[in-house]
Amino acid sequence: MTDILCRLNDVGQEHAAQAMRNLHRGTTVDLAEIVHADDFTEPLGAAIGPPEFSSRYELGLYLVELLDPLRNTIRDVATDAGVWNWIGLYWMHQLLPQANSESVGSTGRWLLDNDGWRAFSRHLFAAPYAIMNQHRDRPEITRVLLAGTVVQPGSAYEVAGRQQKIVRSPGVLEAMTALYVTPTNSIKPGAATRGDHPGTITRFRRYLDQLERTYDVQTMEAIDLLEMLPSEFDRFRSPG
Repeated sequence: MTDILCRLNDVGQEHAAQAMRNLHRGTTVDLAEIVHADDFTEPLGAAIGPPEFSSRYELGLYLVELLDPLRNTIRDVATDAGVWNWIGLYWMHQLLPQANSESVGSTGRWLLDNDGWRAFSRHLFAAPYAIMNQHRDRPEITRVLLAGTVVQPGSAYEVAGRQQKIVRSPGVLEAMTALYVTPTNSIKPGAATRGDHPGTITRFRRYLDQLERTYDVQTMEAIDLLEMLPSEFDRFRSPG
């Protein structure tokens, strides 16, 4: 089933924020009343389908294609809260038909917070779009950050995706994808383990911090970066 993509107007935004407050208070909320209300929304013309994606990578590809026609009419689609808050509530309605404070989690997962990348990156749909859109010419390099499911970004994203310097760096993403993503596009076992374990994504991130003292990491090529990694990363160099 498809619907027409919409954008929340100012009144709709207020109702969306109130709906999230009510959910966290344990009050039942009818999200359909907000996303389908003519008084709260502005139709954008495109058809949007259900969030049936096997990964956030597929989600990102879908959103780039869906929203491309709007780039000429909306000043900055990536940060437009009206668009993303409508999508957030619309897909929440389908993903969590019995939404409650526990299943919904933080408000920032559904309603966009533009107060810096760390806040923005919590949004389940705007963040994958922003990452994929930035690397649209080479989408495959985003797999390391977008290997999770629609509602569970995954530990690799939690470890590395909150840092904008990683998100913006094609060479870094390509190197990480080569190291940590399997041929079936999942994260290799142990790669996203938290803590100070050799060769993990956490260690990679810390190694980047060291390299930044000497190199412009954001302009480095993946092949050069991979050659500079110490031997502790060798266990992840195989296809897995």
